[in-house]
Amino acid sequence: MTRWLLDQGFPATAPTELPSREDQPLVLGPADTPTVVSFWHYYAQPEHTGWPDTGILGRLAAALHQVPDHPPSLPQYQPLRTLTSTVQAPAARQALTDDEHTWLTRRIKELRDEYDGLQFPLGHGLIHADMYTGNLLWNAGPHRAVLGDWDSVSIGPFEIDLIPTYAETRFGVDPATVDAFAHAYGHDLRHWPGYDTLYNIRELSTLTALIRLAPGNPRLRGELAHRLNTLSRADRSTRWQGQ
Repeated sequence: MTRWLLDQGFPATAPTELPSREDQPLVLGPADTPTVVSFWHYYAQPEHTGWPDTGILGRLAAALHQVPDHPPSLPQYQPLRTLTSTVQAPAARQALTDDEHTWLTRRIKELRDEYDGLQFPLGHGLIHADMYTGNLLWNAGPHRAVLGDWDSVSIGPFEIDLIPTYAETRFGVDPATVDAFAHAYGHDLRHWPGYDTLYNIRELSTLTALIRLAPGNPRLRGELAHRLNTLSRADRSTRWQGQ
């Protein structure tokens, strides 16, 4: 996928070319528990330079949504797909109490039902589906950036790529940086009736990694409980900590 994007002129992170393209990915270990390994170009980040900002992210989102075509093999976007499978896995019981598990299962269904009723005025097409500044890297200097972490790339509503930046205020991001993103993209999602649903979906999706990592890690288990508590009370103002 990233090779295809690079061929279209989009600044995606680039895989390292091994002697044969078919050499990637490598599948190592036993067949029942394989480890899949891929190799990527290393982007040395300049010292004393901040992270690429939301203005850059907004322009890259707009550019991605203007790519005229896409590979036919891409899946359709499904809201909370990864979280659903994580919660359904037996290991989730090690991270969640019975009450938390029950509430989260019910909440996932509620939000997926709400999503099914939404109208998306920006249209559908190629989306990254996890687009936030943490997936940007500087490339050969502080004035060029590339977008990485393409695990969730799919076909879906363009609004999906906008909502993560709005939800970053939960982690202390200045609302002015959200305004910069909206300006750079050319559309402010806050005026759309489906905003709350996508916002809630994005916040809930942040629990996925915590559920996987919380067993045996008291700090992450505490953060998971904290986020579940605020979500169950519909509290959007309390700060969350990053992982």
